[in-house]
Amino acid sequence: MKTTKNFTRENAAIVLIEFQNQWTQPGLYHWLISREMARRGTVENAASLTAVARRSGVPVIHAPLIIDPKNKRGVFAYLTLGLIFRKGSQAAQIDSRVWAESDQIVTGRTAFDAFVDSNLEETMRSCGRAQFFFGGFATDQCVAKTVRTSLSKGFDSYFLSDCCATFASFLHASAERRLSVHVVSTRKIIEVFESGSVA
Repeated sequence: MKTTKNFTRENAAIVLIEFQNQWTQPGLYHWLISREMARRGTVENAASLTAVARRSGVPVIHAPLIIDPKNKRGVFAYLTLGLIFRKGSQAAQIDSRVWAESDQIVTGRTAFDAFVDSNLEETMRSCGRAQFFFGGFATDQCVAKTVRTSLSKGFDSYFLSDCCATFASFLHASAERRLSVHVVSTRKIIEVFESGSVA
């Protein structure tokens, strides 16, 4: 698939995967990635990016993982006994630093790949944009899997290298190598939104 080399504000949309308190607030999951999150400034970069995106009219799409312990769907829900990303819990809520009422929320997701059982594809196709920039947790799992599926579906998709985090730097670096030309920085995309376009 050919990727678009000229990024434009009018073509762009942001997709954030699991920017939920389960990862970003104190707790086991946060502890597991806190060093890498701090190293990359993940939450700060995402907060800056989403703020500029909204001011520029760029859609912000969230793809959270929400598990209903009374109606478990998907392998992960059963493996965790429905105790992680639990529906209605504070941990499952999207971090307030990256959330706004105008954002779109993907529903139905059951797997690491955010396309599985969800309306992500429909949401992306209906938002009127051609370029999609992904960030979230964890880099080498949910984010990388989702970006690869997005590319396979024909979307012009990119991985925001400093808007993600995972358990170790070598795992993050490996995901970057595999995605290769589809890796961009948050700074570059913010420049796009502020100026209109950049090659």
